Amino acid sequence: MSSPMAAIPAPEGYIVNFDNPARYEDITGYWVFGVGTVLSFSFLCMRIYTKVVVSKSFAAEDVCLILAWLAGVAVQVIFVFMWLYKAMGVHAWEIPIERYHLYGKLIMSSSVIYVVCLGLSKFSLLLFYNRLSPVQWFRNAVYFLMFVVLGHSIALIFALIFLCQPLAMNWEYDIVDGTCIDRTAIFIATAALNVATDIALLALVIPMIMDLQMPRIQKVGLIVIFLVGSLTCVTSMIRLKIMLPLLIAPDQTWAVSVPCIWIIVEANLVIVCGSFPIILQFAKHVAPNWVGETTCNSLENSGSRLYDLETIGQKSSKKKRFRYEIESLDDHSFDLKLDGRCVEHRVEITAIGRALTRERSNGTMEDMEIEPYGK
Repeated sequence: MSSPMAAIPAPEGYIVNFDNPARYEDITGYWVFGVGTVLSFSFLCMRIYTKVVVSKSFAAEDVCLILAWLAGVAVQVIFVFMWLYKAMGVHAWEIPIERYHLYGKLIMSSSVIYVVCLGLSKFSLLLFYNRLSPVQWFRNAVYFLMFVVLGHSIALIFALIFLCQPLAMNWEYDIVDGTCIDRTAIFIATAALNVATDIALLALVIPMIMDLQMPRIQKVGLIVIFLVGSLTCVTSMIRLKIMLPLLIAPDQTWAVSVPCIWIIVEANLVIVCGSFPIILQFAKHVAPNWVGETTCNSLENSGSRLYDLETIGQKSSKKKRFRYEIESLDDHSFDLKLDGRCVEHRVEITAIGRALTRERSNGTMEDMEIEPYGK
């Protein structure tokens, strides 16, 4: 019985074993897939529950993230199948030629699906950004990034599918009569655009956070949340550094295991990071005594209280801000704090004037006087 024909010849002195070939990083891949998928699915369920049940604000960005998760899972299932079927993590000279062709088809398919995964996850975040502020420059920047993400994703999908002419040359490596686009240039452009858009997304939202009228510690907390959401930028750079030398390696089926593990990490991380801004809202719902206690404490004292009301996107002023008086309309004889929960309470908000303020050296605002309303 003759041995199967391999895609490339084995090194001199190497004993080829098609039935029990040497394996590389397949066990690691299984563990990363299992842990990562459970983690990303848990965060996605948390996000969906919060948006549907708690805030009742399920929107288009949530649909995009769900589709991104499905695309990411499809890519990971393909990788796991390739490890199980001994089409990846195995030396190319220990893979029969038919299985080697299957490897080429699956790698091309997973690359296309992964572009869809990353594109949808970024588009989900941009749709969320679009609702953050009505400021025109901010929305124009969001629309521009939407165009960049959509355009480069579509272009990359077509480039990966029609990488070679004839098309079968993408996966049948023994075809020599044809032409192919430079794979190295495509992967460099892909990773560079992914990193650039991740940085642009972070740079876009930080100025909006800095303009919010809130304590600095809360601003730092929000920035940290969005920094965590940009961890995929790090994984993209790591994946690019590992992938580039492999594009010219003759034994790609062996060497590609490590980059595929990083792709699994990134595919799950984009879902976790996309759901991260919802954690605080979810925590307030499941543990209001721990997280949401300050909300109730703000109503603890009866009588009138003055608050500065300003929304995201309003132009902050260091000279004049409107002041409002909040008067209780209900009986003050009972305690408004009940086991850490807020009870229903009616109030009346009346504009009483504009506050002339000045900024202290520590960055806080100091009220100087109240100017009667209408001046």
